[in-house]
Amino acid sequence: MMMTLDGHRILDRLQTSTGLSRSDIMTHLALRHAHDLSFDVDGVVYRHKLSGTVMSIRMTDHAHTLLTDARARTGKSYSDLGEALVDRWGLGEHYPERPTAKRKSRARRRR
Repeated sequence: MMMTLDGHRILDRLQTSTGLSRSDIMTHLALRHAHDLSFDVDGVVYRHKLSGTVMSIRMTDHAHTLLTDARARTGKSYSDLGEALVDRWGLGEHYPERPTAKRKSRARRRR
C-alpha cells in the first residue's frame, strides 16, 4: 500500500499515540469503516503517493474481505482505500488498547 506524505504522517502519529502497529490500525479502520467508503470523483483520489515507501499491511481475512468488497464497489485501489480510511477516520477513532506483555516469572537462584 502506498500513501501520500500526509497519510504517512497520520499513520505515524496513530502508531505513536496508540502503540499499535500499522497493520493493527489499518485492520481496525477497515473493520469499522470499509462499508462507509465512497468517493465523489473518478480515478485516483490521493495523488502524490510516495512510491518509494510501499508498505506491507497484514489484515485479518474479514478485514481483507471488507476492503475487497469496497474495492469492487468503488473501483478504487487498495492504496486509495487505505488512505481514505486513515484520512477520514484515523485521528477521530477510538482504538483498542494495546495488549500488555505478560512478564514471565523467573525462578530465583538460591545461594
